Amino acid sequence: IEELDAMIGGGTVEEVERLCRERNQVIARVLGKGLKLRKLGLDHVEKAIGAGGAIEVAALEKGLNILSAIGNIAPLLGFLGTVSGMISAFQSIAAADQVSARLVAGGIYEALVTTEAGLVVAIPLLAFYNYFVHRVESFVAEIERLASDIVEKLVRENGADKA
Repeated sequence: IEELDAMIGGGTVEEVERLCRERNQVIARVLGKGLKLRKLGLDHVEKAIGAGGAIEVAALEKGLNILSAIGNIAPLLGFLGTVSGMISAFQSIAAADQVSARLVAGGIYEALVTTEAGLVVAIPLLAFYNYFVHRVESFVAEIERLASDIVEKLVRENGADKA
């Protein structure tokens, strides 16, 4: 990104386009799609960058839905186990003539283990999910900034019009 950023600031549009072609990086691919169409006008450049960015962002977000779903469902499954364990404990109490800690311990144990399992799964998954969402958002902001810089460069170098 730094090399591309420096080239946008100090190189020619042709040099920026060449660099985008040479790099197999997401940002270079997105910006390169727009630069290929620069002779057709800024509208085409902006639309191509927007479409390319949307495709790349969709690919980056592809696995995030799974992380989010599992991270949100895991505590619910843990809670379901908690309810099941408590039902078991209360059934034991209802069926017994004399109540002891040993009688209800199995149900309470089940409740605690399933709650813990749900949280052990959910907490790291949601942490990873939020980390990756932040990375994608930062990436989108970087694409938008570089795309804006390229459009400004095209206007300066070519006196291009937004037609």
